Amino acid sequence: MIQQELLLLHSPALLIALPLLAAFITPLVSKSRPWVRNLWVVLALAFTELFAAMLYLDVFSGKVHAYRVGAELPGIASSAGFPIRVILVGDALSALVALLAISISLAAAVYSWKFMQGKEGLEKFYTLLLLLAGSMAGLALTGDFFTLFVFFEIMSISSAG
Repeated sequence: MIQQELLLLHSPALLIALPLLAAFITPLVSKSRPWVRNLWVVLALAFTELFAAMLYLDVFSGKVHAYRVGAELPGIASSAGFPIRVILVGDALSALVALLAISISLAAAVYSWKFMQGKEGLEKFYTLLLLLAGSMAGLALTGDFFTLFVFFEIMSISSAG
């Protein structure tokens, strides 16, 4: 029970960190066999889907998960007066959007396993797919405007290829 509560506590950050970390490891995994790379991508997205479903089921009852990375006190600020922190908020709508984004990314990864077989540059494709999944989840869960802009940039760059 303690591990589940700990995972739920950190699930907004894990929804973003897991696909982004997997995206950076994908080129290394791609050096081996193609099926290992494909399995790596599908497993990374499946675990992310698990965290998204856990978060959605928890916030569906009316809870809100607020996750702060950075300064605890808003008084700790930059020279311009803005607090130095990132806030992720998991409410019912944002958790649903994140769940849908990760579900669509997982479906695309599973479908592309056979469809993209034999094509060139698949390590780049799967890296960009994982970056896109992580940035869409981050876009859904962000709680501040700066982080929204950052995830929108990552999403637009990874979707354009």
